[in-house]
Amino acid sequence: MRGVSPETAISSISQHLASGCPDCSSEFQLWQSFSAFAENESEFEPPASVVRQVKAAMVLEPALASNNPLQAIAQLVFDSFLQPLPMGIRSSAYLKRYLLYKYESLIIDLAVESGTSSEKQLVVGQVTDCKSRNLSGVKISLVSGKRKVAATQANGFGEFFLEFEKTADSWISFTINDSKEIVIPIGETLKNPS
Repeated sequence: MRGVSPETAISSISQHLASGCPDCSSEFQLWQSFSAFAENESEFEPPASVVRQVKAAMVLEPALASNNPLQAIAQLVFDSFLQPLPMGIRSSAYLKRYLLYKYESLIIDLAVESGTSSEKQLVVGQVTDCKSRNLSGVKISLVSGKRKVAATQANGFGEFFLEFEKTADSWISFTINDSKEIVIPIGETLKNPS
């Protein structure tokens, strides 16, 4: 297959395959397709958005290193910057970014835009729970490194907003009824995809 075996072995294998052995022919075709896949695999590169998500999750690793069963990372379900731009718009640099996260029955909807200065971000969001209507006890914190930068509490409809300095190592923490903490990495996530 790769031509690294001695000529006698290659000749013997070729003769055997030419004889029509169905098991060996099937096996040979499988390995041939695997070899072709492996040769082309180096040409593929993960999308930049996926790399950003992984980097953002790695920022959370120290914070979640205790394997605390009361902490969990919400899953990104939708990112408006991964959608095609509307006709006539050439750049997404000035558009709001909409992000939707989910953890079990909890849905976290975020709208992100530049804040009052170029170094600030504004996040307006809503936390909803498919199983419960009362979300007035949700505490929201913005954490950078190990330091709490900002905090707020959702209103009776689960709505909130935060304005903060842009940092690469930050996340938003949602604490529901003083028990489970759901976290969303935002430092790398909020960079504009290129």
